[in-house]
Amino acid sequence: MTRKTSEELEEMRRPVVNQVDRLNETTVLVNGHQYELVNDVREAFNEEQLAERYVTLLSRYDYIVGDIGSNQLRLRGFFDDNVNVENELKFQNIEDYLMEYCGFGCPYFILKNTEVNNKARDRWLKERNNLDKKPATKHKNNKKVEHYQKPRKSVNNRKNEVVGTTKHKRQRAFKIREKREVKNDK
Repeated sequence: MTRKTSEELEEMRRPVVNQVDRLNETTVLVNGHQYELVNDVREAFNEEQLAERYVTLLSRYDYIVGDIGSNQLRLRGFFDDNVNVENELKFQNIEDYLMEYCGFGCPYFILKNTEVNNKARDRWLKERNNLDKKPATKHKNNKKVEHYQKPRKSVNNRKNEVVGTTKHKRQRAFKIREKREVKNDK
């Protein structure tokens, strides 16, 4: 592998497709979508870095936190406190996120989404909630089947009956049979 200069590597990067415009001190447009700059610690907000890192999936979140570590911008979305999601994704836990995942004293900014994409958010939340629920066992035709286990007889009451078999399709099944010996006292 040949060594490439930083200029060659910069040319190979994907082109920036996002457009970030700063209308005033607190209002930012990202691809025509309006955000409000709530907090800018140590002047972390940079239009060029945001344009490089922004992904349209972030439009479903109420807040976007951008933190800079090792000269790289990392974006993370958070929901408003009244949305039914895990606590890690709520606005109240932004401080915890900054303490745990960001370097101490790292520059960061918080953008508030003034035009939340409710359709995308609701669809994502619905899919996420459906994944959390474990469905019953499904058969080939996708019908739910409840499994019924027959109560087992005690060993003394069995008369040459099957004790156990395997139910795997590709393995050979064998049967274990028990016989009770009957003593005749005549």
